[in-house]
Amino acid sequence: MNPKELEALRNYYDNNDTTKELELAELDTTVDSNPMIGITVRLPANVLNAARARAAGENRKVTALLREWIEQATVGPVGPNVNNVVHGDFSRQRRRSRTFSSRTAGM
Repeated sequence: MNPKELEALRNYYDNNDTTKELELAELDTTVDSNPMIGITVRLPANVLNAARARAAGENRKVTALLREWIEQATVGPVGPNVNNVVHGDFSRQRRRSRTFSSRTAGM
């Protein structure tokens, strides 16, 4: 929604009585069987910047693009696919683990 549309909507609801519309409303009591859950993910800055650039090029939010990539990598056409595992470059994490292990070996 662009700023002009948002302002028009704000003006409408600020200056009109919506009682009749609300009386016609029906409460939706259905429950989403698979709700979205927010998490925090740490990414290297260059990876996030590349994803942001790609999302901008597709006129999308980076979060939607990342979610799509994760879903494509982990969910098959009929549900979770345990054989479709994401294999990333974990060499940075392995280096950290080896460094930490060598530092703590004598403790």
